[in-house]
Amino acid sequence: MQYQMISRELQKVRETGTQTLDSLYQAREKLNRKRNQKFLQLTAKIPGHKKRSALRKQETLTSLMKARQNMEAFQNVLQEPGIFSVLPVDIQCFLFYADFFFYEPAEEYLKPAKLEEARLQVEEAIERVREILMHLKHI
Repeated sequence: MQYQMISRELQKVRETGTQTLDSLYQAREKLNRKRNQKFLQLTAKIPGHKKRSALRKQETLTSLMKARQNMEAFQNVLQEPGIFSVLPVDIQCFLFYADFFFYEPAEEYLKPAKLEEARLQVEEAIERVREILMHLKHI
């Protein structure tokens, strides 16, 4: 009985972690496109460029917000009482990190000065979630 309960909890952690990782990959892709868009600014006279740029900005904002929501969900799942006793990795560091993941509004991270910071923050989050999921595979 106890084994089944732990198994269900770990499955929930895996699913939530996988969703989080997927949304982080998507956010990374959008941020990389946004960074590469500087080159495309040279082509600003091409018809429709401004509309495409606004659409890409909105897509990037949406992916950042989804990543933030998934990080919060993953954080909540990891804070469930049974997980602490089963998961051998130190998740306290991750829980603290998740509190500050995109602490500012997502729009701030699309400003040119913050774009690289956002990209690095997403990369770090990917590594942290991967680490937790790798430890889960060995349980």
